Amino acid sequence: EQAYVPAEQPSPSQGARLPPAHAHPRRPLDPVGSAPQGSQEPGRL
Repeated sequence: EQAYVPAEQPSPSQGARLPPAHAHPRRPLDPVGSAPQGSQEPGRL
């Protein structure tokens, strides 16, 4: 676990902004922007 910890150390800003980034490596760019938009769009229409 401590092997990947130092890798995120140099990017404290990104880690705090996208906490689920390490949890959802599939879409670390917009884990919260792509999830709610794709689920709310079809539901609203």
